[in-house]
Amino acid sequence: IGTIQLFANLTTYPISWILCNGGSLVTSVYPSLFAAIGYSYGGSGVNFTLPNITGPVANTRYYIRYAY
Repeated sequence: IGTIQLFANLTTYPISWILCNGGSLVTSVYPSLFAAIGYSYGGSGVNFTLPNITGPVANTRYYIRYAY
């Protein structure tokens, strides 16, 4: 949980992974991920923010693992 990995040419999200797009998540919905990264990338109160990382080339995206 909290591992960031680059994936290429995906048409759907991998199971147990979330796109690193800087989005905001609710701490109570993703408690394990929040425990791993906290407010490292922003947020406060009941919301925390995912890292915002773009892929190095077209059709690549970074995802962060939120569950096993």
